[in-house]
Amino acid sequence: MNNEANGNIRTEQLSGESPLSICIRGERASDARAIADVHVHAFDEGLDMGVVSLVSALRLSSTYNPALSLVAELEGKDGTMPDSGGHIIGHLMFTPVSILLGGQQVEAAILSPVGVLPMWQKQGIGSRLIREGHRRLRELHVDMVVLLGHSEYYPRFGYRTHMYGTCGVVIDRWNVKTAASADCYQIRRVRSEDIPLLFSGWEQWFGDVDLSIRPGSSPLDWLSFDKRTMAGILCERDEPIGYVRVDSTNPEHIRCIVPYGADALERMLSWLFGRCGGHVQELTLPLHPDAQMVRRSPQPWRPVMQSWAAGMICPLNPDQAVVAAYCDGVSQGKRNPGLVIWPGSFDVT
Repeated sequence: MNNEANGNIRTEQLSGESPLSICIRGERASDARAIADVHVHAFDEGLDMGVVSLVSALRLSSTYNPALSLVAELEGKDGTMPDSGGHIIGHLMFTPVSILLGGQQVEAAILSPVGVLPMWQKQGIGSRLIREGHRRLRELHVDMVVLLGHSEYYPRFGYRTHMYGTCGVVIDRWNVKTAASADCYQIRRVRSEDIPLLFSGWEQWFGDVDLSIRPGSSPLDWLSFDKRTMAGILCERDEPIGYVRVDSTNPEHIRCIVPYGADALERMLSWLFGRCGGHVQELTLPLHPDAQMVRRSPQPWRPVMQSWAAGMICPLNPDQAVVAAYCDGVSQGKRNPGLVIWPGSFDVT
């Protein structure tokens, strides 16, 4: 078994009559084009290049680790190809994140994407990528994986379904005061000097929420890679009042909101409803109904909570009691599901 800077290479024999072997290894810079080719063919997205764009965006994450971006590479000769040695046929990516769970910080990872070239699907290649990824995550002392995926496929690897889903609070238009006209508001890009206030606001609204993904500390971690999404600091008359990430084509779709206090939330709601037009009578905000800031707010919220079969968690460390307690509590209906707000990198999918 050889060693590389991006992790140990693991070679296994493919099943069937062909004497080919498959090598699972961390990606190299020279693999980028072949990895993109895998996802172009693995996902039928029409004219969209969402998954290819996602991989490129995740490489810019402050926690990107090439040893957790795994490729499945063929070794040897294949009768259907002149020379298949070094041919990448599959790719998987884990993105490390920190998650607050029951008030405790847990080291975790997001699994996305997983792709295998169509002619090599249903031969266990995706399974080998996942299992090798889990092995590497355990070596790095990562305790859990978060996934939005196929609920009949991933449980075989230890993923538990219905761990999160729709979670938010609904506010009616007539309960929001109009504080300023639309031309008083502007959105600007996140700057380095914004980060301390951003984290202070995030701790206020999300610091006591189950299963909340802690954002990164770089301005890049707060941006969106989707041209259809606006992400930045909302200012009222040049005063920063909070962070928003909203769909520019569907103003009712609010991906993330971090107000700088309860008063700022009221002003941000005025702007949000102003963008939607008079036909929109209610908005759903991605704020957890159980958060103390939400509970203390005078707003007459209506909670929305529904778990999805596709919203999954895989506990990796049996000794990490906080992960097991969350999963068991949600499964038994004794604990509300958490609020997963994906990083802006995932807006492209």
